[in-house]
Parts: sequence; structure tokens; C-alpha cells
Amino acid sequence: MDRLTKWMRNHLWPDYNDAWRIWLSFSAGLTAAIAGLITVVGLIREPDPKGTPWARVALVLWTVIPPAYFWFEYFVMWKPTRAISLEEIKYDQEVCRNIWLAFVVLIAALYFK
Repeated sequence: MDRLTKWMRNHLWPDYNDAWRIWLSFSAGLTAAIAGLITVVGLIREPDPKGTPWARVALVLWTVIPPAYFWFEYFVMWKPTRAISLEEIKYDQEVCRNIWLAFVVLIAALYFK
């Protein structure tokens, strides 16, 4: 079975017991994308981000919450069911981690501009 077919089977036509995992992942990704856009726009529009408490809170939250979610995704969402292979979950988390690290560098650069 090729990778695309396996992904489609696991993500588009899940078993009923796995549907909550997919919706949680989708919701977390959508929420992160919207919050990231709001954070970046807010930091760009702010003349002095270091002087605002929301910018400090945003920087701290963006450095703490995504790794906590990755931990939750691996140990709570994936490990009990193993719906996809370990290689796939590692690859997915590696891609997400790289995007997250680039985003943290971007908001840190905007914060310390």
C-alpha cells in the first residue's frame, strides 16, 4: 500500500474511535495558524513590542505550548493506538517541529527588532 493511500485511510476515513484524534489535530493546527497570524501581525504593527505585556506572553506561549502538544500527540494520541507507523509520526512531528522553530525565530526577531 503506497503512502498516500495509507494516509487517506488513516486520516480521511478513520475508524469511529480514531475520529477524535483527527479532529483534535486539525483543530490544533487551525488554531495555531490563526493565532500565529494574529501574533505576527500584532508584532509587526507594534512600534515597541518589548514594552507590551501581551508580546512577552505570546513569545513564552509560542515556545512552550507546541512542544507540550507534540508530547501529548505522541504519548496520548498516537502511542495507545498506533494507527500510523512510528516512521510516519516521527516524520510528521519533524516537519511540524521545523515549521514551529522557524516561526519562533520569526516572532523572536520581530520581538527584539
